[in-house]
Amino acid sequence: MADDYRRQGFELERRIFDLDVKCSSLKAEKPDDDYLQNAASIIEKLHSYFRHGGESSTLSKLLQDYTQVILDITFFEENRLVDLEFPEECSPAKIQQLLQDLTEPEVLAGRLAPGQEVQSVLGLELLECLYWRRGALLYMYCHTLHQRKQWIKKNKETFLKCIQEGVRYLMRMLQVRNSVKLSDGVVLHDTATANFLSEGVFSDTHLLTMMYIGEMCFWAVKYEDCSADSTERKEDRLQFRDIGTQILHKYNLRLLRQRYFSSGSVSETEEQHDALSGFLERLPVDLQFLILTYLSPADLCLLGGTCHYWRGMVRDPLLWRFLLLRDIPFWKSIDHLSMPQLELLDAPLVDSEESLEDRVEGVDNDSKVDYMSEYLRGSPSCRQQWLPTSAPYKVVTSFFQSLVASAEPRYAMFGPGMEQLEVSFVTKLMNSPDLLPVSVSGTSHRKMHGIGSGITYLFDNQHKFNILTLYSTNRAERERARMQQQNVDNKLFTVELNAGSEVPTFSPTPHVQQVCQAVDGFIYVANAERADGSENEPAQVRALLSSAWGSTSRPLLVLSCVSREEPPTPHRVPCIHMAKRLELAALENPWMVQDVAADSLSGLLDGLSWILSPAFARIWPDSCSAGTPGSADWSVSAPESLRSASIMIKAILIFNNHGKPRLSKFYEHYSEDTEQQIIRETFHLVSKRDENVCNFLEGGMLIGGSDYKLIYRHYATLYFVFCVDSSESELGILDLIQVFVETLDKCFENVCELDLIFHVDKVHNILAEMVMGGMVLETNMNEIITQVDAQNKMEKSEAGIAGAPARAVSAVKNMNLPEMPRNINIGDISIKVPNLPSFK
Repeated sequence: MADDYRRQGFELERRIFDLDVKCSSLKAEKPDDDYLQNAASIIEKLHSYFRHGGESSTLSKLLQDYTQVILDITFFEENRLVDLEFPEECSPAKIQQLLQDLTEPEVLAGRLAPGQEVQSVLGLELLECLYWRRGALLYMYCHTLHQRKQWIKKNKETFLKCIQEGVRYLMRMLQVRNSVKLSDGVVLHDTATANFLSEGVFSDTHLLTMMYIGEMCFWAVKYEDCSADSTERKEDRLQFRDIGTQILHKYNLRLLRQRYFSSGSVSETEEQHDALSGFLERLPVDLQFLILTYLSPADLCLLGGTCHYWRGMVRDPLLWRFLLLRDIPFWKSIDHLSMPQLELLDAPLVDSEESLEDRVEGVDNDSKVDYMSEYLRGSPSCRQQWLPTSAPYKVVTSFFQSLVASAEPRYAMFGPGMEQLEVSFVTKLMNSPDLLPVSVSGTSHRKMHGIGSGITYLFDNQHKFNILTLYSTNRAERERARMQQQNVDNKLFTVELNAGSEVPTFSPTPHVQQVCQAVDGFIYVANAERADGSENEPAQVRALLSSAWGSTSRPLLVLSCVSREEPPTPHRVPCIHMAKRLELAALENPWMVQDVAADSLSGLLDGLSWILSPAFARIWPDSCSAGTPGSADWSVSAPESLRSASIMIKAILIFNNHGKPRLSKFYEHYSEDTEQQIIRETFHLVSKRDENVCNFLEGGMLIGGSDYKLIYRHYATLYFVFCVDSSESELGILDLIQVFVETLDKCFENVCELDLIFHVDKVHNILAEMVMGGMVLETNMNEIITQVDAQNKMEKSEAGIAGAPARAVSAVKNMNLPEMPRNINIGDISIKVPNLPSFK
């Protein structure tokens, strides 16, 4: 026994001497480090013990002190590695050495005290700390490696092996102590604490351990499927998906619902949670999406304003892409302002060239296409909300203009829809006095050779306008072509074939050129019963609207016409497809496509109100809004805040005095590179302006030039810039910026630039309460703050321990050790704990 004691003492003394040398060398680098000083004091106490001799009964205490020295020294070395962000050259060897050092106390205890269990020699808390430190070290290393995508591609097996070892150490840490059974004579007045203990959660570190395991399993699942050439035996590998699901299921469902040590009973807490949760939230996600597809756009916007969860649901790009594909064929009208980008419907939601390995966690990886904005801008039911409001001075100008007699506006009407349909559109138009009476007292127009003077109609019983009808050929040829369903040789144009090209070039004949120079706009009657149409249609439309014959500001109304409204024409070409067929998006002129039936002329007045609005300013916005299909339905179903909102915001940018963006929100699709160029261009335009000049200017070329303007405010180190339609009120937008800033100031208590950096999610939530899809929803600061506070309370109730990582590091080093202070807070721990995205 004496020999065994001397052998144990000699081996332990030799190891303590080695630690003394190592600690002295590290103290030379940083003499004032608290952990190294603590280690040195324990080593000195152990040296004194061996100099004066000791009893064998103190072996357990010696091993605990020895373990504490190793924890102190390795903690200093780990911090140094974290500060250097794990250099690639030396990190693998250094981490291997640290793992061996942290394993040594457990091995030494088993060898020096073979008759006792290791946990009885070292103590439960020290043994847990040894496993925790090894697992946390590997987690920190893997977290750093996870940002090095190129390194992982070359060393995927090494990365997965580190994850596997880290998960094993952390799992062992959770298994050191058994769960407390509440039926074993344990009496706790705090029921929530009792439930934590029954789940095996004894400290904040146990919570953080489960979060680390979940995140490491998530990384492993991402890369494991791509690593089919693994040399490790399948039975030796961990089932990361099962482990991660099990741990995080326990973490979320069993712990978060307790509201983090709430004083109420578990049953009361669950009853309150169930009372707060709506019926819809408990439905499966796929069923929730099915229900959302039956709601109107206005109802979806209202639902998105109820809570953070539904805001995310109603903004899902897959939902709005489905709604676009489903509803586009049924839209009755579309124009140059509301035309959605059809090519985006064929674009994948996730870039096919972007692998899971390239997607950065913590960064918004959603679709770059804002399908919601595309739908809201294009749908007739809510299109009116996107129309810019008229400036106050324009109302006065329109009034004075109405007092001055002006010539009747004149329009040229042409197209195959006048000639190919079974029901004659022109004949029905001339014989509908109850809908559009013919005026016999109109202003005398000059008669044009081969065309005539046209017919004057009375719109809304007060507005006269003249239509010149241009037929492609004589009546006999038109009728023969209609019966044989053939295209006629259009005599309105002369055709030239370019040398070396089979594409014809169309030019209006001289008398048609004369018409094009005299009219104020064009009406094209398209045949919506033919799915293909003539391949020459786009070229012929461009030829008549050419800038050589007049201004490009003259409007084009396309009447997408069928013969009969009832029964509905099968395979009718939707108006949006008609716009694509005629290539209207390439025109410089304003245009609109309106569905019309020749037998009833349904939809005609809606189209006429649009094309007449520039000529008769008094029609706009009353008549024109009435002429926007579905606008009346929207105004009834939408709340007051939506009915009054018509501001069209293209982008909201916040950057500092050096041009560093702190928030960017675009309500129109741009590529990522273009967005960065817009930010740089906007900063260049705004930052060079003198403080004594006004706070608005014309937009940059990349964002729309003179059609948009930049309205901004400069607060200390930050610029708040709104890019809005050129017709918007500057003072109104400046007030909106002020409301936004004051709301931020109240929510963050003296907001500064750092708040926008570290709480970007909360800033986006505040902004979303004010603006959605480019439309202003709310300007009352109290209402905005109330909604934000309600969201925060709901998030806290659903994730009561979301702040656990900030508190959990309190047990990284000292876990209720004997003779050690227990009031350790986060300030005592210098190890860097990164933000953890949730495991999904």
